[in-house]
Amino acid sequence: MRQNDRFSVSRLVGVMKRDVMENKRNYLYNWLAMYATLVVTFVLEMWIFSLEGGDTDDAESFFTTCNIVFQVFLGIGSLLYVSQMGEVFSTQEKRIHYLMLPATTGEKFVGRLLLKTVGFLVLAFVALLAADLSRYPIMPLFPLSDEFYASIVAQLFDNPFNLILIGIQNTNFDFMLFWFFAMLVTFSIWEHSVFLLGGCFWYKKAFVKTFGIVVLACTVLVILLVQLALFGENHFGVEWMEAHLGWITPDHVFVTMMVFNVLFTVLNYWLGYRLMSRAQVIKHRFGWL
Repeated sequence: MRQNDRFSVSRLVGVMKRDVMENKRNYLYNWLAMYATLVVTFVLEMWIFSLEGGDTDDAESFFTTCNIVFQVFLGIGSLLYVSQMGEVFSTQEKRIHYLMLPATTGEKFVGRLLLKTVGFLVLAFVALLAADLSRYPIMPLFPLSDEFYASIVAQLFDNPFNLILIGIQNTNFDFMLFWFFAMLVTFSIWEHSVFLLGGCFWYKKAFVKTFGIVVLACTVLVILLVQLALFGENHFGVEWMEAHLGWITPDHVFVTMMVFNVLFTVLNYWLGYRLMSRAQVIKHRFGWL
């Protein structure tokens, strides 16, 4: 193997720096959009809770609502951001420029992936911190109790750690609940990889196109599962299904789904890398999709 074909961290850092410098205005606009969204959301919530009295009980509900809003914001934003993986190939000029970079395909892929995942998390949490600080000058305008002056960021990081400690200290630990949460985590990672694959396949409006495919696939899957259940009930009967399939527990279902999520996540990442490695100056034949 030639030296230039080996993965180089220095070249990876150089590609990422170049990407950030060339698209710094877009990253700034993205951060401002995140910041404005969170500030407006927090101010609206403070106004709503001030109408309800703004006492101590309302403060707990306020922070819980802020945490849920930020988690939803983080989930949707991460999918939207990672679907921009192929944005560097959206025009012929961009494709020529990106393909001529002095780096391997692996370094370019990993660089884009880090910017669209870790980079998004950094922008999102900095926007959250800035929005949390920005609400303090506005709070005196609302009749709120002193508990509302606690930090949203501190509450966000405090709640998950408390849940983990409670789970560890609980002697009657429910493994079914553990596998359920593990399945949800792997499902979220797999869902993220689906939008990554969509971003590597479609160079424009990848989020909308991938979301449409996901909705269509989920609809077809639900219909097939319902029809399969009805077929089994009509042809074999409920008693036969309980006798032969009764050994299947929720733990088996969660573990099986978790394994499939991991396998399909690896497959999506590999397909995304293959699509990026085969990108050419002339748009691929499926560019009209």
